[in-house]
Amino acid sequence: MRIAEEITKAARETAKAERLRNDTAYQERRAAEAGHIQRPRAGQKQSGQSPAPAMAPIALEKPEKPEETPAAFLTRWDAWIRAANFGELILAVATLIFIRNRSARYNAQARRDDEDFPDELDVDVIEKRSPTRRENFTQKKETAMKHASFSFEGLKRLREVLRDISFRLPGLSFKSYVRGAKSS
Repeated sequence: MRIAEEITKAARETAKAERLRNDTAYQERRAAEAGHIQRPRAGQKQSGQSPAPAMAPIALEKPEKPEETPAAFLTRWDAWIRAANFGELILAVATLIFIRNRSARYNAQARRDDEDFPDELDVDVIEKRSPTRRENFTQKKETAMKHASFSFEGLKRLREVLRDISFRLPGLSFKSYVRGAKSS
C-alpha cells in the first residue's frame, strides 16, 4: 500500500516539474524573441531531474508463535486422517461389489432373454422350407498324392538351408511344406 502511495506521489511531483520546465522554456523563448536575453543552445542541459520515489522499507507484521508444536498437531489429527483413508478404501470395495452385482444381474437378464428366443420359432415350418438335407451334400475328398516318387530328403535339405538363412536375418522366417503330403 505504501509503495503505491509513493509511486503516485512521485508521479505528481514529476508532472509539476514538467509543467515548470515547460513554463520556463516558454518564458525564455519569449524573452529571446523580444531581444532581452540570449537563446539557450540545443545541446545545453536543463536543470530539474524528476524525483525518484522514496522507497522506505515496509515493516511486516511478525508471525505469531503457534500454540502447539507440529508433532502435537500431527498426533491430534493422525486418527482422523487414518479413518478417512480407511473410509476411502471401504468406498472402493463397496463400489467394486456394487458394479459386480449389477453386471451379474444385467448378464442374467440378457441370458433369460436369449433363452426365450428359441421358443418363439416354429421348427416344423423351418423344416418344411428347407428342401436340402445334410445327406445331399457331397463330402470333401482328400487330395490324392500324385507324386509317387516324392522324396522327403529334398524337403529336409531345403528346411535346413532356410533355417540358416532365417538365423542370419533376424525377424524373418520361412515355411516349406508340400501340399497334400504328410511330412515324416
